[in-house]
Amino acid sequence: MLKYSESELIGNKKKLTEIKRKFQVDKFNSVLNSPRKYPSGKINTSKHFDIFDVLEKMTKVDITFFDEFTIKLGLKDFFKKISTNLVYEPIIGFLHDEPYFIVNREYGLLKCNLKNKKDFQYYLISSDWFRKDSFPQGYVTCTNYFKLNQKILNKELLKTLFDEFKRSYQYGKIIAKEVYFFRKLDWSKEKLKKYIKNDDVKFR
Repeated sequence: MLKYSESELIGNKKKLTEIKRKFQVDKFNSVLNSPRKYPSGKINTSKHFDIFDVLEKMTKVDITFFDEFTIKLGLKDFFKKISTNLVYEPIIGFLHDEPYFIVNREYGLLKCNLKNKKDFQYYLISSDWFRKDSFPQGYVTCTNYFKLNQKILNKELLKTLFDEFKRSYQYGKIIAKEVYFFRKLDWSKEKLKKYIKNDDVKFR
């Protein structure tokens, strides 16, 4: 694992350079399709992967959310800097912005274009971060919902997103004053409101 001085710890570009040098898109895609094991040896059947954990295990570069790359660059440029074979598209964003409390949640699609240029695979990305007078905290999760070379219809994507909202609902409603639609889908604002904590939410 690479070591850095304290002054280089947060958002150091050397980390991205090293990750890019070691990154292999086919291996990355394979990890996201592989079962994982708990320390006990039991198989973890979850389809959800922490992006930073996967990158760290693949490249041996110590990278976490606290490096702030996804905040400073945005997810689209973050994935692009790792590999041109990774293409990210934002779908919907939830923002709650106050002077002392900022929450930002975004859902999008990550497309992995494999070395065999005919092959690709999509993943649902969920990025959630918040800041309250301190370092930003949060995560970037990659979920395997789709098959190899599966083209995603808008109706199917919308259902997947609402399934994901429902899954995360068990941890609490989404805190958001504003909702941004990056892709035109047949959104139901009334249905969305069921998963949002704020009554005065505005749709952009």
